[in-house]
Amino acid sequence: MHPIAPICAAVDDMAWLAGRWLGEDATGRLEETWSEPHAGMILDTLHVPGDEFRYSRG
Repeated sequence: MHPIAPICAAVDDMAWLAGRWLGEDATGRLEETWSEPHAGMILDTLHVPGDEFRYSRG
């Protein structure tokens, strides 16, 4: 269910994401690395081992 109104949150509220997260989906293992919040931003890198593609967003 989607919230009716946008949720207001600061980047610092997302600090719990910082670190390395591992998981699996139908295609295999996934690795995500999230940075600590800094200068109003948090960065994420998604890596699928065995795949040459890495996706970063911030």
